[in-house]
Amino acid sequence: MLGHTDVSKPKEWTANASRLIFFLGANNVTHPTRRRARLLRSCGGTVFNLTQALISPSNPNEKFFDEILFILERHSSPQSSQIVKLNAFHKPSGKGDESCVLSRKIRVTVGIESFPSEMEIDTGSEFTILSEYFSEMKVQYGNIHRTLTLFVTTGCCPNLLRLNWFQLLEIQLSGAHQFTPTPLQISEVLRKCRSVFTEELGMYVEEPVSLDLDPNVTMICMKGRKVPFALREKINAELDKLVEEYILEQVDHQVCSISPITPVKPDGTIRICGYHK
Repeated sequence: MLGHTDVSKPKEWTANASRLIFFLGANNVTHPTRRRARLLRSCGGTVFNLTQALISPSNPNEKFFDEILFILERHSSPQSSQIVKLNAFHKPSGKGDESCVLSRKIRVTVGIESFPSEMEIDTGSEFTILSEYFSEMKVQYGNIHRTLTLFVTTGCCPNLLRLNWFQLLEIQLSGAHQFTPTPLQISEVLRKCRSVFTEELGMYVEEPVSLDLDPNVTMICMKGRKVPFALREKINAELDKLVEEYILEQVDHQVCSISPITPVKPDGTIRICGYHK
């Protein structure tokens, strides 16, 4: 009845499985064994072999009718991977000729005081703006003369030179054009916390910090790591620097120790790191 159903096409498999269920209901086939036999006899050799492969090592006669339908449905219509969907959602993809500047503007017609007005939708603007008119006017900047589009509004507003004129008038901004004095509040913070904003490494000056260790745990002392002779001078210089900055402290007797590693930084200096297993 079902013929040779192609399970690689989810819609076709779902339709044929639904037809089988309606057929069994119309012929009053309710016994699970007979329903399973009808399915496996009419599904075709391809679906039967696939069923055996999906339920292996079990045999088809060990599974119920509903179990076989569920296994085939899950195989023909697998659930989409959440990771793949998230990657496709967050991946920006655009054509070579697409840009935010050349994108199609969305415009609607709004009636204002009974007069229709075509307006561009701008979701980033807080207020709705209605211009008085646009005009093509001659503009001079230094020795450059251009005919540019000017947006004219009414009211006591400052005249603005927008970015769309910069390239046409060859205007370039470089360096510092305005200096703003530092507010008194910031100056006071900088004065009180002077040590925080220095180039030197700071030091903790509050209450001492102690670590409560389990007295039953045996301390581990790792042996020193041999270093190449060519790096010995740089390593000694880095150790002396860390001691001067109070990052490391030289001791006579060690209670516990770790083996340091000395990777070379891009500028040729050495970084002292602890190797924790």
